[in-house]
Amino acid sequence: MRRTLLLLLAGVLLATAGEPARAGGFQVTQLSARSLGLGDGGFASLGEPVMLHDNPALMGFLTGTAFSFGTTIVMPDTRFTPDGSQGTKMVNQSIFPPNGSLAHNFGSFAIGISASIPFAMNSEWDESWIGALDAVRSDFRIVLVSPGVSWSPAHNLAIGAALNVGFPRLQLSHRFNISAPGTGTGLVSFDGSGASAFGATVGLLFRPTKGLSVGLSYMSRMSMDIDRGTVSYSELPDSLTGSYPQTTATFSLSTPDILRGGLALRVFPWLSLEASAQYAFWSSLRDLTIRYPEAALKADPTLWTAIPLGWKNSWTIHGGIELGFDDVVLRGGYIYDQTPMPDGTFLPSLPDADRRGFSIGLGYFVSEGLRLDFGYQYLQFLDRSIAPAQDANSRSLPAGKYTTTWTVVGINVSYFWN
Repeated sequence: MRRTLLLLLAGVLLATAGEPARAGGFQVTQLSARSLGLGDGGFASLGEPVMLHDNPALMGFLTGTAFSFGTTIVMPDTRFTPDGSQGTKMVNQSIFPPNGSLAHNFGSFAIGISASIPFAMNSEWDESWIGALDAVRSDFRIVLVSPGVSWSPAHNLAIGAALNVGFPRLQLSHRFNISAPGTGTGLVSFDGSGASAFGATVGLLFRPTKGLSVGLSYMSRMSMDIDRGTVSYSELPDSLTGSYPQTTATFSLSTPDILRGGLALRVFPWLSLEASAQYAFWSSLRDLTIRYPEAALKADPTLWTAIPLGWKNSWTIHGGIELGFDDVVLRGGYIYDQTPMPDGTFLPSLPDADRRGFSIGLGYFVSEGLRLDFGYQYLQFLDRSIAPAQDANSRSLPAGKYTTTWTVVGINVSYFWN
């Protein structure tokens, strides 16, 4: 049965993957209902295996077997107000990215697997908006499947490692100026997926006292090529259709190295506090490179060959509180997240900014071993004003202010048995 659940878990996540809310850059932290209620925390919680790619040592303090499956419902709201003009609103979206995990502890040794979408971006603007030459639709995600192991050399210490297998998918579209004068603009789109990419996470969980646990982990970067990409053109005059033939391209990018640390303190049997921080090495992402056949570049010299980034490393801070009353658990949390994106390489397809988030959550034990978790989070992105600029592809970025909020609701069903 456990083997069947493992295969089902990975299959369902791959089949139903959506595009969740972002953290800094294109990282995602809203990955389970319990974590959501704690301000995207839970990094040092005992026996919570939902995010093995964060810290596989969490399995070391399980008792028996744990299974969890759920989703987060994401409702973004982004508006752009150009200087001296009427604003425009990003197309409404509701997104349902799933998450799941299964783990078993044999005593001093534990194994498990989790599946989630820890890296993604998603945006869609009206094709007539002022920035349509830069972005219309962007849909990028990495489904991550993480099998892991944990070993406990002592009763108060667990050491873990996980293999991270990523499956990337990318869709991009923007308008472009047609080469023939007086013919307006057309739409160019990229659609592709890549072979699996690999990385790893190592971590530990230490309990110096009965009520205190401390977690540390390192997650390596993953380099990947989305090499099955199709570039196609639409909304062209009939006379120019043959001048813009469909072609192929390869899109190269990588995720950052990430360091995490956190602690959980049980002050009273009914009161626990959590805090964690992460440092993401986004500066390793200098640009997103696109490679085309030589014939395609000759046919359309306007094709983007690179999207410059020049991102900086960034911090994310989480804090949470959990109150337990018999069969009910109440939660609250706060998150502060820095954007790695400087003004000079701002992307309308990823209108990122520093943000603050507030969360509340509820856990309910339906019966022995069966728990339902609910979480709610409101993210407020700081207003971001962008001055007129030219990027490396000589695209004129529209000046104005981006205002973004996110509403996120999560639900998980977890079952624990010995």
